[in-house]
Amino acid sequence: MAITIDGSSGIASVDGSAGSPSVRGTDANSGILYTSDAIKFSTGGVERLSITNTGFTGITQGITEVDKWRVTANATGSTLGDPLSSNWERVDNTSPSQGMPIGTGMSVSSGIWTFPSTGKWWVIFKTDIYVNNTNVRWLEAVVQVTSDNGSSWDNRSFGYGSLYDSGNNTYSSPSAETFLDVTDTSNDKVKIKLTASYSCVMLGSTDDTHTSLTFLRLGDT
Repeated sequence: MAITIDGSSGIASVDGSAGSPSVRGTDANSGILYTSDAIKFSTGGVERLSITNTGFTGITQGITEVDKWRVTANATGSTLGDPLSSNWERVDNTSPSQGMPIGTGMSVSSGIWTFPSTGKWWVIFKTDIYVNNTNVRWLEAVVQVTSDNGSSWDNRSFGYGSLYDSGNNTYSSPSAETFLDVTDTSNDKVKIKLTASYSCVMLGSTDDTHTSLTFLRLGDT
């Protein structure tokens, strides 16, 4: 159909498609197309936004991925995790529910964490550790990252603490966090290393969150 200009009904054209929109500039596969009860927009031959009689689709607003995991049992030693791989569960408290995850959520295998989508991610690790009748000069929490699916690892972020013998349980809560630009979910991954100068106890629980990892996707890559 050619363009129709009518004084009563206005201007009409072909519906077009994502690869060949009916309203476009010099870029032949970017522009506006039409379907039943919908106006759509495409770039590079791909539909990006649709306005229908029920609202908008294709617009992402706010944070679309949040996930939080915790360790469910205590662990004792000077090497508590390299990587920290045992007894992880997604936080699942109720009344009210913590609602994890928002979005698809993370996956973990042998202490190595895989992201569900590319984007700018914030990774936060925190732990609670205690001793009784001993001194621990240093505790070290490290967020390690890889961009080649684990062939090599980089120490990206550190957190330190120490424990002093007071004759009673003495606690410390080292933490570490980092930002990542995840461009390839098959290769860009993280893990946690947790060590100490002397044997101590890392807290874990199925009810309370002591040792945890939080993941937030803040935006597109």
